[in-house]
Amino acid sequence: MRPSYQFYSSMLQCIAEVNGKIHRSLYLPQRLEIKRGNISIRYNQKRLLMGDTLFLQCVAETTFNGRIKLDWVFNRQDSKTTPRCCEVKRNLYQGSPVYKSYSNLTIWNITMEDKGLYICQENNNTALQANITITVYKKSFLNVRCKRRCIYEVTAGQRMLKIGVRVDAFPRPNVTWFKDGKPLPVNHTFQLDTLNYRLKILEVNVKYAGNYTFALSNTKHGLYKNITVQLIVNEKPKIYEKDTDLKTNNAVFLGSENTLRCTASGLPSPSFMWAWEPCSQTDEFCRERGKRIYLSKETLKSDLPLSNRILSIEEMVLTHGEKTKTLSSLTILTSNISGIYYCIAVNKVGIDERSIQFFVSDVADFMEAEPLVSMIEGYDARLQCKAAKYIYNQLAWFSPLGEKIPVIDTESFRSNYSISLTLVIKNVTQQDKGQYKCKAWAQKNITNMMQLNTQLFIRGRIEGTFLLEIEPVVGWILKQYKA
Repeated sequence: MRPSYQFYSSMLQCIAEVNGKIHRSLYLPQRLEIKRGNISIRYNQKRLLMGDTLFLQCVAETTFNGRIKLDWVFNRQDSKTTPRCCEVKRNLYQGSPVYKSYSNLTIWNITMEDKGLYICQENNNTALQANITITVYKKSFLNVRCKRRCIYEVTAGQRMLKIGVRVDAFPRPNVTWFKDGKPLPVNHTFQLDTLNYRLKILEVNVKYAGNYTFALSNTKHGLYKNITVQLIVNEKPKIYEKDTDLKTNNAVFLGSENTLRCTASGLPSPSFMWAWEPCSQTDEFCRERGKRIYLSKETLKSDLPLSNRILSIEEMVLTHGEKTKTLSSLTILTSNISGIYYCIAVNKVGIDERSIQFFVSDVADFMEAEPLVSMIEGYDARLQCKAAKYIYNQLAWFSPLGEKIPVIDTESFRSNYSISLTLVIKNVTQQDKGQYKCKAWAQKNITNMMQLNTQLFIRGRIEGTFLLEIEPVVGWILKQYKA
């Protein structure tokens, strides 16, 4: 026999002659794939108790015509004392285009001897291998402690708070949460993370303060442990009068006694400070300038420059339902100087401040004008309009026809407490009689306008005689006449 080898389109042909007869055999050459990788170990548990069953699955990938033989290296692989401790099964999954080789290791009734390193590799090829460390415990256990601290102190309004405990246990225990002894509800505010033994609180509020208990249990092994974490929620001070101030301006009468009050809540309960800033004589709006004078019980013993005399500063705590509030009162004995008072509520997490405009005026009800002026024909009439300073800074007179009277026909005057505008009508006639209007407004707030009317009455003149029918008016006329 004399074989010959020829290739036809990647096919191998074997020709032999036997007893004068030609025999042909055709073979398809097949190359083994050497590409392999992605080896990994899957497991049921990495930590076990004595007597449990360990199952490990090793997987490696190749492709068409590839074969991988996976072997295990571990402590009891060649045990003679317990030869039936383990079982290794191999399998090949021929997918397209990936072939997967499997090697499954099962160890029953695991012992302390079975802990340690397990290596899966290709037939003594250390270039392709994976490993895993298995831990075996003699008995179950449950230990728990706080992470960093057992008291959490935060400020209300915090968007999210995580409260967790550190658990060292095997097997893994169940966890139940309680707040102040009552089961904690699961809602959009409280999110429970049983995997990491962690509680998330969204949008922290004062009402969420309290004691949170983590109750851990393993009923199968009779293990129970509780740990309590305290949550303290602080709240920045809030002054309630700010909600009702609405930027309204109030004038106080010259020389009067006044009491200013501020009420605030917060956790811890806030305390108050008072400060004062007098108006600048050159600023008709009395704006803040940052030149505050802080007031205290010690400063009451001496008269501060450019300041009203303070009678007392008092503070008291009020309880309204479950809310505790602090009330502070500043009593001004005599009101002589205009300015701005500040009440400042302070606790360890924040500050709130309220500014109180304190405008002293010698004008009652913000504005005044004589309702009736009687004048004899031919004399000069003077119509005076007066308004509280800082409340108003603009005055104007309007004729009975509604026309604004030019400034040239008026006389203005400003004091520490008021502004005034006098309309002078020279040599009055019957044509000048009627109702005149005085309007007051603040330039920074044109909508806050006030108006008073003055009726001008003109009496006819009799030669050689004065009409003395209205005594107050005649007295005024005589005074003008002497002038």
